[in-house]
Amino acid sequence: MTSNPIESMNNIYKGIRNMPVSAMVKATYYRTATMFALRGHEAGATIGCGAQFAEKCMDMIKEEVINSTTHQVTHFDRMGYTFSVRETIDHKE
Repeated sequence: MTSNPIESMNNIYKGIRNMPVSAMVKATYYRTATMFALRGHEAGATIGCGAQFAEKCMDMIKEEVINSTTHQVTHFDRMGYTFSVRETIDHKE
């Protein structure tokens, strides 16, 4: 049984099997560089239109905000990694 990262790597290497190692490294580098360039252009366009986060991230943030309205963090200590949470009461439930 293989895991998802292994399956992803197999998909990447599908077109470069039976090649010398240097050719495999070069192909992996160029594919990764292409992906980073594409993601960079997408992020630049997102920031350029005034958005703070990508659309997918904003959808996930909105969903989590809806789910987290019953608890409120009242104190958070970054150094000690401790926090206090207060549960809010919803009288509609």
